[in-house]
Amino acid sequence: MKRRQIRAWENLGPWHGRVSTYEISDIAHTRQTSLPHEPLFETLAEWTGPPAPGFPPSDTAVQAQASITVDDYLHAHVLAQIAVRKLQQGKIPDLRAAGLQAIRPI
Repeated sequence: MKRRQIRAWENLGPWHGRVSTYEISDIAHTRQTSLPHEPLFETLAEWTGPPAPGFPPSDTAVQAQASITVDDYLHAHVLAQIAVRKLQQGKIPDLRAAGLQAIRPI
């Protein structure tokens, strides 16, 4: 598997968040074939602050992240923009919820 960063936003909001979009290619599949596979795209949000959605609250800041993988770059970019806006507003990005509202994640 190869992972190539396409875009990154740094130092976002009060938690100094970072959002990155990656292209994932050369994916190992369970069925052997000589046909090339379409790449996947991952959006990853990272911050130091409150835990990610679904984790218990913490009295101290934690290193947290949220990610989602989709099969289209445009969808990954839209989700990255949602995460950037949330972090700039001092809110926690829930990429799974955003992905279910915006598109169908894989």
